[in-house]
Order: sequence, then structure tokens, then C-alpha cells
Amino acid sequence: MQYIVQPAFGHKYVELLSEALRHGACTQFHAAVAYATVGGVHQLEKAARLQIGNRWDEIEKKWLVGIDWCRSDPPALNRLQNMPNSQLRIPSGESLLGRPGCIPSQTFHPKLYVLRGPERAAIVCGSGNLSANGLLRGCECGSLHSMSLPAAAGENDAIQLGNLDQWFATAWNEAHGYADLQTRYEALCRQRVRQRLAVPTEDDNSPPEPAPNRKPPLTEEQIRQLRTFDTLWIEAGVLGGNLGRGRPGNQLDMKRFTRAFFGAPVTDVPPNEEIDRITLVWEEVQYNNCTLKYGDNGMDKLNVPPSGDRGPEYYRGKTLLFLRNPTGRYQFVVGDETEKRTWRRQSERLGTLHRVGQREWGVF
Repeated sequence: MQYIVQPAFGHKYVELLSEALRHGACTQFHAAVAYATVGGVHQLEKAARLQIGNRWDEIEKKWLVGIDWCRSDPPALNRLQNMPNSQLRIPSGESLLGRPGCIPSQTFHPKLYVLRGPERAAIVCGSGNLSANGLLRGCECGSLHSMSLPAAAGENDAIQLGNLDQWFATAWNEAHGYADLQTRYEALCRQRVRQRLAVPTEDDNSPPEPAPNRKPPLTEEQIRQLRTFDTLWIEAGVLGGNLGRGRPGNQLDMKRFTRAFFGAPVTDVPPNEEIDRITLVWEEVQYNNCTLKYGDNGMDKLNVPPSGDRGPEYYRGKTLLFLRNPTGRYQFVVGDETEKRTWRRQSERLGTLHRVGQREWGVF
């Protein structure tokens, strides 16, 4: 048995899942959680791939995820549904969508992961939700219990694992497939964003208190928009000259915590610290390991693909668009004035048009 209290002693809740994957030769991964956010799904998948690489794609994955109070991010659910060998169901999904704001008559509030392989099983259970805050930085307590298989009939391990399997199977059979709910749930969440309706315990939305002498970050409402919609666009302005003298830069400045769109946690980090690396797909070419970091100018910085033979002034005056897709990658588009006007109108209609300095940005 292993226990973790996050963030005591530098521990993170996600370490329990990493440990279970590392030593379990896992072939099944079953999860039941109260809600899922873009950041939580990203951080879990990142940890899984770090531990077992592409074997993560081969594992049978089943996700029971609540949508009580519209807490789950639609893009997070879409990613869970579209992972290889993955199925997603929503407890009480149909009845919740018939209630204003998906207010439940009985809350769905577990935080349970059961991993199983030919020779071992592991149970991770505690307080951390499938959110960046729950897995990385909130005050959480969790446990990991591993056992050898097959467990002898009548032994406590066999009884407890059997009880969990029975509960999960029953809850799974009673839940509704997300594919049948997706369009309605996405529309409801976007409507709530437009109406600026609050969602209880949105822990991945709340930015920390602004530090002295730092530029103000995005608001909680803007962060929620970045997590609800799949498309982010921003005027490029002049990209930072980060590639050396005489070479055109490819570093895009964005307001602090724009990183939430890419699944990074909304938390303060030291200047010039790398936050993450993401994959951009531009004109069918895949650019891996595009660096996302927090700059010493108080802004989030993303390295987009170099302009190359398109010329040193290629990005000047352009508008850049990032489209989150179900593969976990981001489609990258360089738009002209006509495309920008179209994107701007869509954001303006939704009330999601914003400005950073002299540059505009928005989501839709």
C-alpha cells in the first residue's frame, strides 16, 4: 500500500497512476471520476506515455465520467472517447441533460482507477479528480494498492477487487454512451459560457493570486472559454527573435494562462521555465515538441513551426489558429485577413473576443 498527500514533500497525485502503470504490465485501465478537464486528461496521458510509451494505445480503456453541473470539459470527453481502444460512458447522462445545468438528483463523485494485467492488479483511489489541479497541485490524498493475480478465492484482495469489478460493471451497464449525448452536451456547455453561468468547483479555472510586478493574467471566465471551445486564434504580431541573430523568430507571445487551452495547469511558474511540449500539424507536416513556456516578460510563449523558406517576414500581420483535435494534437493554420475576419465574427457572436495589448484573440 502506498499513500500520497499532494503537494506535501513534493509529491503529485499523478505519481500513483505512474507507479501503477510502471509495474503492472497493464492490459485494462478502468476509471470512474466525477469529472474530467482538458488539463487532467492531458496530464494523465502524458504520464502514461512517459511510463509505457505506445503501449498506452494497446490498453483497453473504459471511462465513467460524470457531467454533473456541466463540470466536465467537452474537449476532454472528446479526447477520452477517441483514444485508441477507449470507450466513454456518462452516468445518468440522459436524465442530466434533461435538467437545467445538469443538476443531479444524486451526485456521481468517485475518483477510482483500476488497472489490471495478467499477473497484477492495482487500485488507485482518493480525492484527486481527473483535472490538472487534482493530479498536480491541489491539496489531495490518494492511495495505491497493488496485488498479485490470480488472487486466491476468499482472500481479502480477491473479495475487494471483485466488489469493485461488480460495482464498475453495474455502473457501466447503466450509464449512457457519450456519442449519443455529445452534441447536446457541447451545445449546453457553450450556451453556459455565453451566458457567463458559473460552474461549481471548477478547480482548473481559478488562477492564483497575481504576483507583484507581473502582468495581469487571463480571468477565470477566459480560462473556462479556452477549456470549453476547440479553436483558438490570435494575431501573431511580431514573433520573438528566439532563433539567433539574422534568423526569423517563431516564438508567439500569449497572455499568461493561455496555456490552459493546451492542457497545461493554471499555476505560477518561474520565468523562462518550460511548461510543456505540444505537437502542431501544419499543412500535413507534424511538428513535435513545440515548446510552451512562461517568459520573463510575463507572457506564455509557444514556439510555432519556423517560417523556413517562406521568408523572415512570413508571420508578420498574420493570424494564427490552433484547432484541438481528438488525437491530442493541434491543427495549425496561418490565416490571412479574410480568414481572420471570419474567425473574429465567430468569436464576436459567442462573446469570446478578447485583446492582448494591441492584438486580438478569441475562441470558438
